[in-house]
Amino acid sequence: MFHDSAITRLIAQLSEFVAAHPAGTQLPSTRELRERYRVSPVTVQKAIAQLARAGLVATRPGAGTFTSRPPTVLEHADYSWQTLALGQASMNTDAAERGTAVIEPGVYDLSSGYLDETLQPTALLAQAASRAARRPSSWSRPSLEGIDELRQYFAQEVAAGVDPRNVLITPGAQTALVTCFRSFARPGDTVLLESPTYHGTLLAVQSAGLVPCGIPADRDGIRTDLLGEALTRTGARLVYAQPRWLNPSGSRLSDERRRHLHELLEARGAFLIEDDCAKDLDFGSSHFTPLVADDPRGHVVYVRSITKHNGPGLRIAAVIARGPAIARLRSARTAEGFFVSSLLQHVAGEVLTSPTWERHLHRVRKELARRRDVLIAALAQQRPDWALHILPSCGVHLWYRLPEGSSEDRVVSETAKLGVRIASGKTYFPAEPPAPYVRISYGSTPVDELVAATENLAR
Repeated sequence: MFHDSAITRLIAQLSEFVAAHPAGTQLPSTRELRERYRVSPVTVQKAIAQLARAGLVATRPGAGTFTSRPPTVLEHADYSWQTLALGQASMNTDAAERGTAVIEPGVYDLSSGYLDETLQPTALLAQAASRAARRPSSWSRPSLEGIDELRQYFAQEVAAGVDPRNVLITPGAQTALVTCFRSFARPGDTVLLESPTYHGTLLAVQSAGLVPCGIPADRDGIRTDLLGEALTRTGARLVYAQPRWLNPSGSRLSDERRRHLHELLEARGAFLIEDDCAKDLDFGSSHFTPLVADDPRGHVVYVRSITKHNGPGLRIAAVIARGPAIARLRSARTAEGFFVSSLLQHVAGEVLTSPTWERHLHRVRKELARRRDVLIAALAQQRPDWALHILPSCGVHLWYRLPEGSSEDRVVSETAKLGVRIASGKTYFPAEPPAPYVRISYGSTPVDELVAATENLAR
């Protein structure tokens, strides 16, 4: 998309010139284009560069710019042989593509887990990137585990007793989850997780060749009584949970279940992958301590990302594990990607240690709480037949149960036609959902747009 209208117009006009002339025809000079279309030299340069990237023109140094024949597209190529060669798909690619689809202009996006630009620390990120780029070490090869400053930061924020040597930096939480699942289980093994759960986790489980088994979760988090039964029945040794804030439902693990969960892990010799993706988006009044802080024997593997509350471009996460588990993770990261960019790590370190960082988080949390309340009030008025599962004190999503007999697919499809994008609930269940649900997000949409979007839903 071109945000400069002058560039957009010039590209359209030059595209017509290219279409009307055979390949090899020389374009007018930059001076002629400037005078003919009354644009600046920079506009001409950017338009020519874009046409060159599209394969419509070719620039020859010292000679000029010439029309070229665009690459041939085979519209009826036969790729059927690939179906046999690839075999059965290991994961739901439709769900993966929906989660990464680009939102069309004019659509209210109530499905994204990322914050909109008004809540991103763009100025702080720019300053941090500028400072980090001037460091010679930003362009060198870091250690596999990550730069020391970043590892120390993540260790200290979790608990005083966490050793920075037990911290591994990864390029985002999704990569961390895939690495954990592949490291702590073998293809065909069962992994126990909350139901519903984050759809990205289900993709990571499927990509590792594991079998997901959902454990029902209510407002107090994962049902540890049912988890104990499942550990006995399946023989599973790997559990995944989001104790602070369960995406999508918004529940938080109670103190009683927290103690029971630690007991189960100890008794069964199992690992827990604790996903704390919303740590910095916790605007509740009650304090929550990560489970890894109460785990001296290494049953809990902690995953913590900083991408959601900074910006999609700052893909940095940390994994904390103890004993042979951290060695297994290091080996896996060696095979997967060697190391995370030093420059990106230094940018993250600059942001997290900035004097303005906590003030930024305070503003973000306050605004998220406001957006949550506005969205709930608007939906109560416009869609009173949709039932809110729980009032979350963290994160960016609301989980609504639709009336009995509703079709999630139809609801999502119809809302899309009205210019509002929400997420179907069935993609968050490892098996058939017990009822129709939708997930509605408020982190990526300003308040005025939230209200306008719910007015569309009323139709």
